[in-house]
Amino acid sequence: MLNPYRGRTYRRYQLRVELEPATRRFRCHCAALFLFVLAAALTYVWLRSEEDRLGRESQELRHDLDERNKELVNLRVEMEGYRSGRHILTAVDRMGLKLRPPTPGQVRRIPSSSTEAAPKWLAVEGAVARK
Repeated sequence: MLNPYRGRTYRRYQLRVELEPATRRFRCHCAALFLFVLAAALTYVWLRSEEDRLGRESQELRHDLDERNKELVNLRVEMEGYRSGRHILTAVDRMGLKLRPPTPGQVRRIPSSSTEAAPKWLAVEGAVARK
């Protein structure tokens, strides 16, 4: 049997094959499904990376908060040390202010019943005022 197309020149793209509408629709559905699965996978990867990033950031912020709380506690302890009588007396001596305790006539205690007539800054129970 001889090939009837032998010797004929074949031109590329000259032959056109039409697909049936059902086959074309099936391929479109497959392509759409593939794109949907690809988009879902990319979204999942992106969400996981964002979750990891936010977790690291949250952990870093918690660590910073713990450090600041420790620093605050240390500063409060230091402040109480500066407010103590011993520190104040040594600071007075160091600065040479020549302060001494008040004599009994210099300080008066205001009874708590007369706080209504006293100014606002003296409205503390057991406040001390000068003569």
